[in-house]
Amino acid sequence: MKTKLTIHLKKEVIERAKDYARVHKISLSKMIESYLEAITETKKDDFQITPLVESLSGVIHLSYDFDIKKEYSNYLTEKYIPKEHKEIVRNRFQKIEENPESCLSWEDIDR
Repeated sequence: MKTKLTIHLKKEVIERAKDYARVHKISLSKMIESYLEAITETKKDDFQITPLVESLSGVIHLSYDFDIKKEYSNYLTEKYIPKEHKEIVRNRFQKIEENPESCLSWEDIDR
């Protein structure tokens, strides 16, 4: 339900707001409503953890030296690299790990 509201603002502010609304093709009423909605909406930070999620927390224990980038790289290699290229890719990743300044060149890709 829409309700009428009377507000008192500086004339210059009203003119600038009207210009802004015209440029952005929005009514002044809608613009003010959107602003008021944004600043007064309730925060959704107060969420509840479901019992299922609670039961899953702490299920996986990883060692401190677990390298997630390396594991994800291995996963992607297994998933997307053809069998005949996997050894080349693994060797190249190992070289990059040993010397991070090295990078792939077109010559490496042609092999």
